[in-house]
Amino acid sequence: MALVVGTPTPFDSKMQTWEEYCEVLSNFFEANEIEDAAKKRAILLSLVSSQTYSLMRNLLSPDKPGDKSFSELVELLRNHYNPKPSEIVQCFKFNSQNRQPNETVADYVVVLRELAQHCNYGEKLKEMLRDRLVCGIEVDGIQRRLLAEPELTFEKALMLAQAWMRCLKDM
Repeated sequence: MALVVGTPTPFDSKMQTWEEYCEVLSNFFEANEIEDAAKKRAILLSLVSSQTYSLMRNLLSPDKPGDKSFSELVELLRNHYNPKPSEIVQCFKFNSQNRQPNETVADYVVVLRELAQHCNYGEKLKEMLRDRLVCGIEVDGIQRRLLAEPELTFEKALMLAQAWMRCLKDM
């Protein structure tokens, strides 16, 4: 019997997204050199919780989960748990997000990165993050410092904003 690396847990929609679960499962398959699609399907079906399996049966009825491919099952649950959000709505949320009064700059950037996931910014992502950081920081001294910086990159804006916030905190 081959050594099995890792132990995937059943999917729990309250603890993680379907996309995150698929990433963990993909890493499990890679670590264990599992490439066969039928074996992937069997592992998926044996790992999901009874609640998730029942959901699959209901979504597929009258077909059975075992009659579908691994890819079809993954897509089925992706469409159920994570329907593709409206790009314009996500861009609106991203561009409306300001740093909260007690939020660190690092936490603010995490929120921005999460909001940007479905904005389709592509190569412009860092530029958009830079602009939102400058506009959303809402601390006058920091904004002025960032706006005065020639050739401001996202990385530089983040570094300066974090340094400025540390200075304000220490005073």
